[in-house]
Amino acid sequence: MIPLPTIRASNARLRTLPPRAVSIFAPNHERGVYPDDLSLRTHHSVLNHLSHAVFMTTFSFLHIAAQNPSLSCLHIHPGFVKMPEFEHARFSLLVKWLFHWVVLPLLKPFLLGLKESGERNLFMAMRARFRGKEGGEGEAGTMVPVVEEGVATRVATGVNGLIGGGVYAWGAKGLGDKVWEHTMKAFETIERGDVFVD
Repeated sequence: MIPLPTIRASNARLRTLPPRAVSIFAPNHERGVYPDDLSLRTHHSVLNHLSHAVFMTTFSFLHIAAQNPSLSCLHIHPGFVKMPEFEHARFSLLVKWLFHWVVLPLLKPFLLGLKESGERNLFMAMRARFRGKEGGEGEAGTMVPVVEEGVATRVATGVNGLIGGGVYAWGAKGLGDKVWEHTMKAFETIERGDVFVD
């Protein structure tokens, strides 16, 4: 992964490649957002934190893509992937045993391996269907063509309602700016060494 400022300052060959920002997380797992409680001080729960992290990722992508029209931002769900982290996490031996000998065998038919999940996500990230707002035909040489099973497919509609809008996930009017300001305020407060309280 090459940071966007590096691409801008790089040689002409690297600048011809279409820039991509990919978040492999949990789109479509949104439960709702609390615009007046973005830090979830009064709506604290694991599922609310997951939901807000998903929304904030998407809204951050909207802000970044608006400033960088050639950038394509994808928020991708990796699928149901068997990861070794659970077995190495700090769970009790009973929980680990139950997961390994009861839960995992039941889920096995639905699980993807790490390699297959990675291949699927790389394929999604390299599709011309999900191009940047200003991505033109010049991307054709470096992108997977916009064709599925021999049938030409149109470029996807972004969250802003435009074909090839640059951000492909869920969006809501006006809330993205509020989320961006909240996040930047939190970063600035933490950089000063203060505790963020909103």
